[in-house]
Amino acid sequence: MRQGGHDVPRIDVIRRFKRGWTSFLKVYQPLADHWAIKDNQLRPFKGRLRYLSKEEEVRLLAALDPDNYFAGFGALTTEDIYTFRRDMYDLVVVLLDTGARYSEAAGLPWESIDLKNKTIALYRSKVNNESVLQMTARVHKVLTRRFEHRRENQKYVFESQNGTARRYAPGAFIRACKRCRIEGITLHSLRHTFASRVVQSGLSLVEIQNLLGHASPITSLRYAHLAPNQAASKAVMVLDRFNGEA
Repeated sequence: MRQGGHDVPRIDVIRRFKRGWTSFLKVYQPLADHWAIKDNQLRPFKGRLRYLSKEEEVRLLAALDPDNYFAGFGALTTEDIYTFRRDMYDLVVVLLDTGARYSEAAGLPWESIDLKNKTIALYRSKVNNESVLQMTARVHKVLTRRFEHRRENQKYVFESQNGTARRYAPGAFIRACKRCRIEGITLHSLRHTFASRVVQSGLSLVEIQNLLGHASPITSLRYAHLAPNQAASKAVMVLDRFNGEA
């Protein structure tokens, strides 16, 4: 085979083809694995993506609010119980408005919080990258309160009793869901809730990938069906003009 006026050994051609094919598979094989490919069509795996409605969120936060009293739960008679529920309430707000994984929020150090500029430098150990997130008004309010009441030399925003990063402890969340009769929700559902809301507001899947810290855009495709159908809207505008209806 000749390339650039020179003969290229056949073995080199084969090696180049293999390298190219390997690179191709690295990019497209995950897509084939994540989506069922049949009859030249991409068919996403079936299954409902569970996330909170706004009404469910209001009920959940009310159930978690330590200042509220619920029959059957009992009065908050100790500071430890109040603090425990306050921690879960604050953590849920952060998860809802940042889309962070539980481990990322639970291990968030104060040095990553910039209250003045309202930013969070969120390190994502699962994918080994970092995102700088903007705080919503209520996240800023929660973190400001926690900062003002933190103990001396406290390292983490949410910490365990021995001063380490908060461990996975969903008990208060599960009980709150039962009290307000919300089913099929886990702490990870709060990440889906964040993603569903920003997708439905018109953000692109590329932007969703950046916000959620997905290592691959393929992971963000699970939210594609929630995106507004811009193509259909544009088609209607074109047809209305064509039909003299615009």
